[in-house]
Formats: sequence, structure tokens, C-alpha cells
Amino acid sequence: MCKIMVITNIKDSTRDKALDFIKEMAPKLSVNNNDGLGYAALDDSGNLFAERWFKNSNAFKKPVSSPFKNLVSFDNIEYNSEGNVNLDKVTAMTLHTRMATCEKNLKNTHPFIKDGTSVIHNGVIRNPEVYKPMMSTCDSESLLNGYLSFDLANNPKSLETMVNPLQGYWAVAAFSKVQDSYVLDIFKHNANLCAVFVDDLETWVFSTNSNDITMVCDKLGFTYSSAGSVENNSHIRLNPISGEVILLDTYIKNDVVVQPRNSWTDYDYDTSYYTKKYSKEISKGYSTDACLTYSEHTKHKEVTKPKVTVLTGKEFTEQVMGIKTKIS
Repeated sequence: MCKIMVITNIKDSTRDKALDFIKEMAPKLSVNNNDGLGYAALDDSGNLFAERWFKNSNAFKKPVSSPFKNLVSFDNIEYNSEGNVNLDKVTAMTLHTRMATCEKNLKNTHPFIKDGTSVIHNGVIRNPEVYKPMMSTCDSESLLNGYLSFDLANNPKSLETMVNPLQGYWAVAAFSKVQDSYVLDIFKHNANLCAVFVDDLETWVFSTNSNDITMVCDKLGFTYSSAGSVENNSHIRLNPISGEVILLDTYIKNDVVVQPRNSWTDYDYDTSYYTKKYSKEISKGYSTDACLTYSEHTKHKEVTKPKVTVLTGKEFTEQVMGIKTKIS
């Protein structure tokens, strides 16, 4: 399982602390996820920039330039960047540490960026050919291609249509432009995604595991006040600069019928989730592969979708997270 981190609303008054936090989160998230690290970010003028390192331990270190850079094959370059990298002006960031399920190289290191849109992804897409990767051999790139194919930046209601052919699980964060300004889309299906309000940063921080956030806060002496898990099959759109919630939505994900495979080893994902999920069926003698060929949602009820709203603070915890937990 990869790990991700998302932070918005980085202000001039909190930027130094935010950068300290980000640079502590990078190695924390790299534990058991050290097959590449990268981030996409926005500066205070709304410009997108990004950096990737094939070796996680090199993250946020200045690369050594070489006059022969263009003569080195892409797979052997350990660092690359896009846009005008300016962390001193950063206002929002999506960060990813990779546990490889396919080739280990820089071109498979997140974020994936095309036409001004960036995507990071925790999870596995088992049928990436639906939105065939072109820049890499990584299944996660298919989410970027699907996002662009359906123009989700301008048509967020198409998310349900985009994801329903996909087999797998995901927590996704995507920067994309709507007219002249960037938005940040976060959506998930059967993948861990938590959020913690960090008082010293005056903003929410999303990550795969809330413990990673709180442990870094403890190390830095930061306080935090609320935490929660993002509801499954939810779609959150944020203003990345202000952190305001632009859109709250839910979508129905119909399980896709898949052809039986020879064994669990044919699947590149964490099987413990499915073993627990289908424990009753397995105890009755059904194979794990057979369990995957049936849909949980063939008789699903219609979901009433909430209206577009703008929320901050406690309302965000209660309505987006679905729970509110006070951390002592």
C-alpha cells in the first residue's frame, strides 16, 4: 500500500511550520513505501509545480545538475521536476510515497501530470487498460487519463461514470484547473483516507493513516484537535489555496464482474481487505476468486446526494468525515 498526504491553506504565517511538517512527513510515509517519492504543489500565484525522486531518502535535497543530463536514459535519472519549483511560496501540496506493484523507476513515480492536471493515488487499479497508461507502466496513471477523458474538473458529476468500469481500490488527490483557478479533488473507494486538523498549521491534513500525522505533530510539538476518516465513495472538492470546501458529493461504485484467476497471487493488491470482507462466504467454502465475481451493489439503494456547500472548521469534520473525535 502506498501512502499519501494532502495539505491546503498554507499561509505566509504558517508556511515555515508547514514545510517543517511536510519534510518530517516524507520519511514517515516512506517506511515500507520507499520505491519513489513525489509531490505536486501550488504557489501563491496558483501555478502548479512538482518534484519526483526515485530514492525517497533524497527527497527535498537539491539535485546536482549535469551538462550530460539529456544523454542519460529516462529510467536512470533519479530526479525530475515540472514547473517553477518554489517551496517558499507553496500554498497547497499533494505528496505520495510508493510501494511498487509494477516496475520501479522514476517514470512510475507519482505524481502523474498531463495538461496541467496532476494525480496521486494510493491503491491498485487491476484493469488500467480502461484508461490505458501512456507515459508509464503504472496502473495509477489510468486515473489521470480517466480524469482528463471525462473532463472532471469542469464536470465533477461525471466521476461516478468514470470510476465504475474500474476494478480495484483507490484514494486519489488531483489538482486541476477550472477556468483560471485550480481546484483540488479528493475521492476514495475502499482505501484508507483520514484527516487531522493541525492547530499550528490552521488547516486539515489528509493522509492514509492519521497516526502518521499525529506522530509528526508530537515530534514537532504541534497540537491537533480533531480527526476522522473520510467516508467511502465520497468526493470532496477544495479550494486548495483557502482550504474551503467547494463540493461534497457521494457516488455509487458498482463492483465489476471479473474473470476468475488462478490464485490470489495474480492480483496486485492487499488481499486482507477482501479476506475479511468475504469471510462468511469463504467459511462456507466459496473461493476467494469466486467472491470477487459477484457485485455487492446489484441491489443497491439510490443515494441522495448532498447539495453543493461551503464548509469550514467543525462543520467540515461532522459532515465530510462522518465522525468527530476529540484527541486528548
